[in-house]
Amino acid sequence: MARVSPCNPSLRHRGSTPPTPKPVAKKASSRDSRLRGKAKLRPPPAVPVKDVVEISSEDDISQQQSMEELKRQLEDAKVELEQLKRARTLPALVHVASAPASADLIHKLNRLEAECAQTKAWNKRLLNTLESHLSCDMCYEKMWQPYSLACGHTFCRPCLQDWFSTELAKHMGTHPDYSPVPQIPRQYREFLRRHDLQPYQRTQLMRQIQRLYDSVAHPDYTCPTCRKPVTSKPIEAFTVKNIVAVVAEAEAEESRLQGKSVASPRRGGVSKLREESPFSGFFPAAADLLAGQ
Repeated sequence: MARVSPCNPSLRHRGSTPPTPKPVAKKASSRDSRLRGKAKLRPPPAVPVKDVVEISSEDDISQQQSMEELKRQLEDAKVELEQLKRARTLPALVHVASAPASADLIHKLNRLEAECAQTKAWNKRLLNTLESHLSCDMCYEKMWQPYSLACGHTFCRPCLQDWFSTELAKHMGTHPDYSPVPQIPRQYREFLRRHDLQPYQRTQLMRQIQRLYDSVAHPDYTCPTCRKPVTSKPIEAFTVKNIVAVVAEAEAEESRLQGKSVASPRRGGVSKLREESPFSGFFPAAADLLAGQ
């Protein structure tokens, strides 16, 4: 059998339908091959530098520190919250625990307040009682300058001076020639000035002068309370004066040391004597009589 060569065209169409020829791809030229190769090897477009986010080791450290700081703040918040809870419940616990002690303290406080009130009331009564005894029976004021009479009654100096001045004026109304300081005989005065005068001689002479004064009619001075005769000068009561000062200090009262103004029983020599003793003009002693001459 003869071999038919596929390359002989005359034999392909003899005795059969010639086969459909297969399309033969064109042989690519070298230029197209180079273009296709370049297209395959083209790299992807480069990303701009500004869009690139680089994560370095420093960022890792910063994030780690931020996390640790947040954890620490969270722990601090938990601790503070716990403290607030305890502080809220502590007063109630303290109140419950100290309830007996508080009741005891309140009882003691009430007792002390009651005792203090009683003491104040007692002090007030005592001060009122003292004030009634330390007040003058004539002016009803405190005796800042108390003077006692021989009978034992005590009055303030201005009231006694007014009392004696009234009696002196009444006596001088009935005895116009009366002088609280009578004239001493001249020979008595000259004898007392002698330097060789013995003490006993001076004493005897002073007694004679006193008898001379007593022989004259004098005002009938009496006590304003008991009306007993008063023949000697009142004596300053220093003890009563000190008690009045203490009571006044306790009452926070201002001290009034100025007395009432008293009219002098007689101008002249008596006013000089009043500077030494407030009652020398009413009850002059022998020495006062000599000083007034």
